[in-house]
Amino acid sequence: VRDANERLRRLRAHPVPHPPSAAGARVAELAGVTVGDRLRVPELTLGATDRLLITGPNGAGKTTLLRVLAGELTPDHGQVTVTARICHLRQAEPVRHPDRTVLAAYATGRAEPPEAYEDELLALGLFRPETLHVPVGRLSVGQRRRLALARILGREIDLLLLDEPTNHLPHPRRGPAGGTRRVRRRARPGHPRQAAAPLLHRPSPGAP
Repeated sequence: VRDANERLRRLRAHPVPHPPSAAGARVAELAGVTVGDRLRVPELTLGATDRLLITGPNGAGKTTLLRVLAGELTPDHGQVTVTARICHLRQAEPVRHPDRTVLAAYATGRAEPPEAYEDELLALGLFRPETLHVPVGRLSVGQRRRLALARILGREIDLLLLDEPTNHLPHPRRGPAGGTRRVRRRARPGHPRQAAAPLLHRPSPGAP
């Protein structure tokens, strides 16, 4: 109970800011985009406040679409226009520095020493205090997934691409969940064009 109360206190002390109004802002546009026989998008516009659901079987081009939006893959044909700072959570991320602690990995690339971000990381509710000093190489796959999500949530970004973000994360009813792909714009104070635009994929019935 004490641990739950402490986590609640941290969440209240470091709330996620509400997104400012961004009605009408466009963050990404695709026109006539094709990638081999994997992807064909005649037209797609993502607005700052849009919600988009995509369903399809494995191999339908969902990850390819995210890579095109992220600028990681150049389409064979068509035009891609993105007017946002992007972060892409891929299905699998390599462990580049296994000896770094969770807290040090979270703080990588930021101005202050890792200890300055302890409350911020705990406020996300993804890790317990005793886990912050565990080397990344000793984390489970699910814990590494949480760390990747935490690093994204702590960045100054506009367009967030999440490829199956719940893989290896526990689900309260079904256990480990999978099969979702999301694009979400994270709000940041003082940025007039920030809001949320998820792109969500769920596998079709019978898909592995």
